[in-house]
Amino acid sequence: MKTKLSPVSCLFGLRLLSPTCALSAVLMLAALAVPNRAAANPFGLATMDPNSQTVNVGTLSSFEVIYAVHSYATYGLELTIGFDPSLIKIDSVTTGASSPFTNVSTDTINNIGGTFTYDATGSTVLNDTFVVATVDFTPLADGTSPLNFEVINEDIAGYGPFGAENDVDGSVKVVGSAPDVSPTFALLGGALLALAALRRRLACV
Repeated sequence: MKTKLSPVSCLFGLRLLSPTCALSAVLMLAALAVPNRAAANPFGLATMDPNSQTVNVGTLSSFEVIYAVHSYATYGLELTIGFDPSLIKIDSVTTGASSPFTNVSTDTINNIGGTFTYDATGSTVLNDTFVVATVDFTPLADGTSPLNFEVINEDIAGYGPFGAENDVDGSVKVVGSAPDVSPTFALLGGALLALAALRRRLACV
């Protein structure tokens, strides 16, 4: 996994001479100077489309991962998204048709631990919004699964990977599990046995 550096540690003397730390210190000072930090964030924004949806058990569904590159020239992204593996199963993650990052180095799905990681590089872009990837999944059981951005590393030209931490998480609500009919069949079986016994008694009278 790519290393994420702390702006605070860089600002106060740890690895201060590295280009990544220099960038981090500049960003931190800029954020302190602007009351609305989000408005001053030069990193991109990761979202999902749809951000939330309701799906039926067993029906193949999907969502798109969207990334908006802001004022830093960016040539790649690493994303890790967490989900509830008891409620949904990720089937595939494919590169978006509009994505400039088509050189995929990591496309790993963990349907036991409940995460998937997608890492790709490509053309350098800035001030652009595109579909990074389309995620196909199968709903398994009733409930609401979070879709949380756990890692966002933005590959910045001249610096390399940097933790962006600018995102809007999503969710999937799953409905429509088949009811448990085993008690009903048990009762029906018992009733049929009782009826058969009654018929035998009547036949003997």
